[in-house]
Amino acid sequence: MSVDVKIEVLGDIIATRMTGQWPSLDRELLAHALEHWSRITQMCLERGIRRVINISDIVGGASSTAALRVFSNPEDFGWDRSIRMAIVRPDARTRQIIGMAIEMSKKNGWPFELFATEADGLAWLATAAPAEGPSRRHG
Repeated sequence: MSVDVKIEVLGDIIATRMTGQWPSLDRELLAHALEHWSRITQMCLERGIRRVINISDIVGGASSTAALRVFSNPEDFGWDRSIRMAIVRPDARTRQIIGMAIEMSKKNGWPFELFATEADGLAWLATAAPAEGPSRRHG
């Protein structure tokens, strides 16, 4: 597995840029997702930031199984509902693979949107009102 992640604070937005190659095993990808999203959520909560743009230009096939696992239960991967995320995947095939999982998460109240370009993702974040405060989990 060779995924390089760069994190940058752009005012009231955290930008994460992922490059490299997807791990070949879903369990490695899920472990990476848990580590990455937990760290980003912590940064957001510590800094009061409620907007994230995640740009991924990773080589290799995206796993629909892993995408469903991550986006059907984002809280299991450290995500917080108070944080909006623009997900940018330039590759059309990758967008198709993860698109269904993201739509499912949106129906469950998660503030995610999928885009082909960084400019479109940033435009959505600029018009989207940030959620207030930490999430309220019911259970």
